[in-house]
Amino acid sequence: MTPEQTALDPANLEFSLDQIQQMTHAVLTHVLDHHAELADRPIRGDFDGIEDLCRNLKEALPETGVPLESLLDPMFRDWIPRSFGTPGPGYLAYIPGGGVFPAALADFISATTNRYTGIWQAAPALVQLEANALDWLRDAMQFPPEAR
Repeated sequence: MTPEQTALDPANLEFSLDQIQQMTHAVLTHVLDHHAELADRPIRGDFDGIEDLCRNLKEALPETGVPLESLLDPMFRDWIPRSFGTPGPGYLAYIPGGGVFPAALADFISATTNRYTGIWQAAPALVQLEANALDWLRDAMQFPPEAR
């Protein structure tokens, strides 16, 4: 397949380094702006008219792609603020997650390198790092070494 054919193929997920950098920059700019405002945002987002918003978001599978910014802008301006602000400094309830930024960076590394850590043979060093973290948690909770 020629580069021209690849560029026109909507199923093609092979992006150039320049495209990857542009997408990363766009996403990171929105994420950093979002995190800079966390202390000033309400813990509970605005849910007025949320049913109408959700109904208006329902759509058929698009035939063509759209620019990334056209998704990021409403996501960070309209949709994310209309949810619970779990990573904010005033949020005290338990909900899994929490927006711990170093954990998000770790997830980013994990998702972009896509290594299988379900068995030791596939990624021995990475499995060992996970085992270390589990051992640290076990020790912090004062469980015996044989705890699993």
